[in-house]
Amino acid sequence: KSDREALYVKLLTSTLASMQGWTEKRLLSYHDYFQRGNVGLIENLLPLALSSSKIVGEDVTISQGNSQEKGDVKLVDSSGDRVDYYIRASIKNSFSKVIENMKDKTTSTEEGEEAAKMLLELAKETEELALRERECFSPILKRWYSVAAGVASVSLHQCYGSILMQYLAGRSTITKETVEVLQTAGKLEKVLVQMVAEESEECEDGGKGFKTELHSNTSSTYKMQQRLQVRKALEKATPCTASGEDLNNLSGGAPVIADGNHPRPSTSRGTQRLYIRLNTLHFLSSQLHSLNKALSLNPKVLPAARKRYRERTNSSSYFDFTQAGIETACQHVSEVAAYRLIFLDSYSVFYESLYTGDVANARIKPALRILKQNLTLMTAILADRAQALAMREVMKASFEVVLTVLLAGGHSRVFYRSDHELIEEDFESLKKVYCTCGEGLIPEEVVDREAETVEGVIQLMSQPTEQLMEDFSIVTCESSGMGLVGTGQKLPMPPTTGRWNRSDPNTILRVLCYRDDRVANQFLKKSFQLGKRR
Repeated sequence: KSDREALYVKLLTSTLASMQGWTEKRLLSYHDYFQRGNVGLIENLLPLALSSSKIVGEDVTISQGNSQEKGDVKLVDSSGDRVDYYIRASIKNSFSKVIENMKDKTTSTEEGEEAAKMLLELAKETEELALRERECFSPILKRWYSVAAGVASVSLHQCYGSILMQYLAGRSTITKETVEVLQTAGKLEKVLVQMVAEESEECEDGGKGFKTELHSNTSSTYKMQQRLQVRKALEKATPCTASGEDLNNLSGGAPVIADGNHPRPSTSRGTQRLYIRLNTLHFLSSQLHSLNKALSLNPKVLPAARKRYRERTNSSSYFDFTQAGIETACQHVSEVAAYRLIFLDSYSVFYESLYTGDVANARIKPALRILKQNLTLMTAILADRAQALAMREVMKASFEVVLTVLLAGGHSRVFYRSDHELIEEDFESLKKVYCTCGEGLIPEEVVDREAETVEGVIQLMSQPTEQLMEDFSIVTCESSGMGLVGTGQKLPMPPTTGRWNRSDPNTILRVLCYRDDRVANQFLKKSFQLGKRR
């Protein structure tokens, strides 16, 4: 009987191994075996492969833990790891076949024009492969592995990046063909990064694993070389041409793309172009030192000319003014990108809807969800050196939009004194986003310092109306130089300085204008003939 059981086990093992080999042969190249018409067969094939692997024993590991133990052997469900393996293998196999079909062109990498044509075609094929993966295979594979599309996009990013690096390694000058290749590569990268950003929303950990993997690839030499060329190509064009999407954003505010509980980034293409400009500026800045050294050692630069330059500029560097100009440009582009992101791209979740009608029913939480997605996309696009400044400017812009909502929010907003607690809680949540985002890109003390103005206004909103009226009268008289207001005298209308703060008379007046109570209405009517809020 024992011999018979051993024979059965041997027969079963052989049968399962054969089944596993047959199924995995197809899953490791599922792009070749399955098309739109029969892609549903993966639903039957994948459970068979995972079950046979588990029974054969590939998912059994030695453990001394306490969970799911059988002696010192623990059964581990590694179905997600195997699906990850299938996805990466099939992507690489498909990519290799695309390369093989272009073999004649890849052998002529010395010929710049032919190599450029090959890479342009390869970028197109890679994007089609990514879209095919997302539309056909990922919806099925996500039942066993929630980040299937993200893993596929990371794998394609690696595959195309390695080919592009080989191409760039043999290029010492920028040609028209090289610029076209890298502009196309930049568009492909945006598609892949967007796929990763969308996939990360459905992960419990935010997709940290494959975002880190993508980030490490993008932070390599490939990233720096690629983006340098892309930015130079874009700089020859109009910086922010008005596309159909941009015109739609300008006419009605950037639409917030949301799907249930999974918001999508609202960053427009124009804002993403500004991020690309920032990468270019930072790369140029990083190259100035080596360029200056090359000029200093260049025998064609006469020593006398070099000496005259140093005496005239009182500097040993040829690029001091250039460096200063780049730093100014980085500051300006970061500021424009930040205000565009908050006031244009995120218009519908910040200025248009925050605290409209009723504070309790129009809190900041939906805006924060969109903001986090926008920040995730921003850090995925920007080089490491550019992230801190860009994040700081976005923080300033978001604080500014909160001030605008509280002090210049239009007729759709009124506030009760009791609302200040909810507003203060919301603002603390907004501050927390910047304190925790990007692993310390902005120190907490910087966040607190930038938040002082908003916190001062919220403090004004917590004061009784009578106290606001008294403070307003005092600071208005002091700023106008008229002393105490006598009987029959009226308070002058304070000018709008554009620098809101808790000691500014115009700011206090705005808090009174948005205060919804009888005493405030009477004071405004008597002093400035302003009508009731409602």
